Amino acid sequence: MHDGCVLVYRERQLSDQFERQLTEWVQSMDDYLAGVGAKHPAQEGQREQKWYQEDGHYFDASWKRQFARWEAHSYTDQLHDFQRRTQEVVDHLCDEHGLALAPRFNSLLLNKYRNGRDSIRAHSDSPHSFGPTPLIAVVSLGETRTFKCTSKTDPSEGETVELASGSILLMAGQMQQRYTHEIVREPHKTRPRYSLTWRHFLLPH
Repeated sequence: MHDGCVLVYRERQLSDQFERQLTEWVQSMDDYLAGVGAKHPAQEGQREQKWYQEDGHYFDASWKRQFARWEAHSYTDQLHDFQRRTQEVVDHLCDEHGLALAPRFNSLLLNKYRNGRDSIRAHSDSPHSFGPTPLIAVVSLGETRTFKCTSKTDPSEGETVELASGSILLMAGQMQQRYTHEIVREPHKTRPRYSLTWRHFLLPH
């Protein structure tokens, strides 16, 4: 990793009860969106998603085009509880690794990968919505999938991680400036994977 970049991965970070509750919650919903946001099945290889933000803000207001899949869903008491419990786990990990405590989470991007054919291309997260050095916490549920990050200046440099159910991956520091990240296509895998990606969303002034 380049200086100033943080990538931490730990398995079995959730209690059995918490992992079960999260899994039941993500599996209970039938309003995930994909494509331009119409409520129809995603196209081949296209993940489905739901975006939550406590104050109802669009994912990135700087984008010229806007789509329904990036419009914020409302928080419920249950989601606030899930967020609080995740924050506690992440703060413990930060303390364990000598990192500054995570800013208070106020947003969640929930992704559904129906099978190994669904993926997400290499990208970096929006500095407009999350700042240049955000802390991003990714909770994985379901099928193990391959996460890959690649240096923007040297494609031969990077890391590959197998994201297991119940694990947490942290990205922080200058990761979004210096690396892209992606979920690799794995057509032989048939079970779904869900990722809960928690961040601090920067509220407009």
